[in-house]
Amino acid sequence: MDLSQRYKAWLFDGDGVLYTGNTPVEGANDFVNSLREKGKPVVLITNNSTSTVEEYRRKLDRMGLQFDQIYTSAYTAISRINGKSVFVLGEEGIHDACKKAGITTDENDYDIPDYVVVGMDRTLTYEKLRKAVWYILQGARFVATNPDRTFPLKDSIAPGAGSMIAAVEACVGHPPEFIAGKPEVHLFRQACGDLGFEPDEVVMVGDRYETDILGASRAGIDSVLVRTGIASGYSIEDLERIRSSKHPPTYVVNTLNEIS
Repeated sequence: MDLSQRYKAWLFDGDGVLYTGNTPVEGANDFVNSLREKGKPVVLITNNSTSTVEEYRRKLDRMGLQFDQIYTSAYTAISRINGKSVFVLGEEGIHDACKKAGITTDENDYDIPDYVVVGMDRTLTYEKLRKAVWYILQGARFVATNPDRTFPLKDSIAPGAGSMIAAVEACVGHPPEFIAGKPEVHLFRQACGDLGFEPDEVVMVGDRYETDILGASRAGIDSVLVRTGIASGYSIEDLERIRSSKHPPTYVVNTLNEIS
């Protein structure tokens, strides 16, 4: 399946598609390098909000993966808010995005923040959760990075940002004002806009139907569902349901080798 000439740019999810932990997925290096040799921009768009863009760049470099642009749900979330202060229930990726936007995350700078931004937080404590809920109930606006309920590890699955969002939502009685990450269209539109391409000129490669593929379809972008990462656990019945859905993937492959 040679699609490299059909699309002007390629968007990739990270976890489960390009790498698992710090190990490249089979075929990822060869495929990405082949696209770059053909002059095709390659872009990482990830729902993971824990790391900064610079950290992602270094991680990819260590694995021999060179990307033209990197977008995370943390930076997209912060780019869409209009405020001076944020309480972060999350990690360094959100703090760094706020810093770059000139937004304080220091609780000494406010009584009630303008926003509470919720993402994946591997140091989540009851006190952090309590503060997030209290600030929202006192008038802070509730936004979130991404809805992923789980996060793939090398040999297991861990709770993702969606589980933290659900905890806050259960307490405050309403969902986030907006969620920046996939399957919402914000990451896709930001990438297409910066690249200068129309949605039908790019393609998304992902391993999770309900975020990567659904989001791409909503944004008018073709997609490749690769059966690594999360999709490696899809049954035949799951794939049949996905293919017959309102937003099916354009292509389904077992590994990136099948499209290289």
